[in-house]
Amino acid sequence: MIQRRRTKLDCFVSDLDANDIETPMIRLADRLNSLGPIITPSTPLNVAVGALGEAGGVILMSEGTWEIGEQNFYVKYPNTHLVSVSPGNTVIKRNASTDLVGLVLNADNCSVDGVQFVDYSTNTASMLGILSSSGCTIKNCIFKDVGDGITLQNADWFAIQNCDFIDYREGINSNGGCDYGSIVDNRFRGSAGNDDIQLSGSDTTIGIVGNVLHWSDGSIDYTNNNMASAANMKILNVVNNVTER
Repeated sequence: MIQRRRTKLDCFVSDLDANDIETPMIRLADRLNSLGPIITPSTPLNVAVGALGEAGGVILMSEGTWEIGEQNFYVKYPNTHLVSVSPGNTVIKRNASTDLVGLVLNADNCSVDGVQFVDYSTNTASMLGILSSSGCTIKNCIFKDVGDGITLQNADWFAIQNCDFIDYREGINSNGGCDYGSIVDNRFRGSAGNDDIQLSGSDTTIGIVGNVLHWSDGSIDYTNNNMASAANMKILNVVNNVTER
């Protein structure tokens, strides 16, 4: 269900239950300078994104689970922002019958904030892809029991910050062509033999700072194209295994 915008006065003079729900949304909207539709899982995410149109905007996602089946979730309009009103309790889940990338950001200046990604599929496709775009941000998200967490390809000026990666094949990986990005203050709790941060040889000028990786098995694998040396990478992050190609 998509609920249209109400005025602040309408919210504050309505019943107490509505106040409890809408007051934090108002505060969040003030911070984002925009309030888009408020959706529950009964509204497909692609429908809500399509309703925003080419101008983009903010979609506030309630608690609940959006399930990926025969069609993935695709953001094709710039300046589209998916924001959970209950971080960690807004879930995008891929079911066992699909091998699709879960959520694709394929437009400039988009963001995802506070969403948990869960994978019931046995394939290794990523749960979130940032493709051929500039200025996209992923923050405060959880990637749990997934094949791959985030895949980057031809993504410039991206930011991945304050996310948790728990049990995965690859946490963050790049297929190449990524420049001027940042991977900051994330936590990786993978199993032995899994890759935490793996960048392509064609990626350049990416800051990797403040990340905490499982000490014995955590790894950062990259080519030093205008990036920190392996020795400094260990100083800038809590990591034991660094491969500088």
